[in-house]
Amino acid sequence: MSYLKPVLRWAGSKQRLLPTLAAKMPAEFNRYFEPFAGSAALFFAVRPERATLSDINGELVNFYSLLRREPEYVYRRMISMPRTQSAYMDAREAFEASEDRWERAILFWYLNRHCFNGLYRTSRAGKFNVPFGSKLPPLPEWEQVRKCAARLRRASVKSADFESVISSAESGDFSHVSNGSMYSMIPSALSCSYPSPQTRPTARSASPVQPEKYELTGHRCSFGGSDADGGENSASE
Repeated sequence: MSYLKPVLRWAGSKQRLLPTLAAKMPAEFNRYFEPFAGSAALFFAVRPERATLSDINGELVNFYSLLRREPEYVYRRMISMPRTQSAYMDAREAFEASEDRWERAILFWYLNRHCFNGLYRTSRAGKFNVPFGSKLPPLPEWEQVRKCAARLRRASVKSADFESVISSAESGDFSHVSNGSMYSMIPSALSCSYPSPQTRPTARSASPVQPEKYELTGHRCSFGGSDADGGENSASE
């Protein structure tokens, strides 16, 4: 099956796991949540009717918010920039200095497509400091961008933490999470049930969360995800 590719590169993207993840999702669900959005690969692939994408990275959320409003403008500006190391370093400086949200969205996308391995990393001072990539993949085609923007317009996109987003999940909803991101939040965010104490994940755990059924504010919500090493966990209801 051919899936719509995301417009961003992202460390930890689940692009290569899409067939497995999509196959293990519930056959039906009400709302789709992705609280660690990143490149949102599964969201773009499965095309949920009702969705909430969220992330604590405000630059990522700003980019998605503006791409869905004016995709052609953002795209044409991004692809017009030179794909050289000197242009990349200039873009890093401009990204740091700019206070215009449109300019920051364009620069964010350019940096993402040209940095090392799709990383988003900042210094303690909050400055983006990822080096220029040694191998640059092709830029997305306009038709791909247009389709991604159209799907984004059908979703709620917000800058928020995991707990505040998932607290609104209800019975029949589905959330896609990266377990590596979720481990450290489980004690405060979720009331979890596990077959034995040995299966309870911790911030240092490298094994998948099993089973993936969590009780949230009195409701049951299905979860599906992949572990920190790129393995996948089945969704359960």
